Amino acid sequence: MKMSWNLSKYSSSLMERLGISKSDRCDPSRIVDIRQAMLNDLTEADESNKLTRVYVRIVFARDLQALWYLRCDAMTMLAKGVGESAASKRIATTTAMFNGLLPAAQKPRLAQLHH
Repeated sequence: MKMSWNLSKYSSSLMERLGISKSDRCDPSRIVDIRQAMLNDLTEADESNKLTRVYVRIVFARDLQALWYLRCDAMTMLAKGVGESAASKRIATTTAMFNGLLPAAQKPRLAQLHH
């Protein structure tokens, strides 16, 4: 068993050195679920050309990190349709889906957000 752990540790280290992040190794079904949740969040957004662009960017986002950064655009569009408070609650639910998939540096820092 120890051998497989060492091999796993070695392959993880190698992947990091090759520039393949943890999020790139994420189960593709989780990315699909997150993408769909983000698209579902936008169902009540204000209809506009900007919404269409955000929607398309989410559909064609190449990886988990791209989806992570698109949350801000989704929040902006959703807030126009349902208000900031309701939008924040919906985006928070989607944000929770990213838990354990991104590097610690990309996680929201709640203490900083409340200042």
